[in-house]
Amino acid sequence: MSASELLARLKHDLGKAISFQQRWLPDPEDEDALRSALVEDLLRTRRAGDRVTGAVDLWAALRSELVADPRLAEAEERVALDAEMAIVAAVGAALADGIASSSDLRRGAAAARRVTELCRGWWARHGS
Repeated sequence: MSASELLARLKHDLGKAISFQQRWLPDPEDEDALRSALVEDLLRTRRAGDRVTGAVDLWAALRSELVADPRLAEAEERVALDAEMAIVAAVGAALADGIASSSDLRRGAAAARRVTELCRGWWARHGS
């Protein structure tokens, strides 16, 4: 797969899906609605038939392909995505365990939005 195709896949598969539900929230301060949206966005990011993949696993698969390409491996966007996805992983684990605090929800939502922006920007600069 070419770098351009890989970045397009990253933008679509992770960047679009990781903040999809939260963008439709009428009131982002509604904690129950935000929690529900983040469960979908972070833990059930991609669905294909009966198979459900969370954002962290999706990133791990895409990341392995990105680092295989020397032009993408050391890109500042990849490094920034690693940092944001570490936050997503922590918040996703708290959501899965049912212990995510209000602060966790806000951090997770912000990190997911930054992942969307990073994926979109990386593709626009280097993939299109």
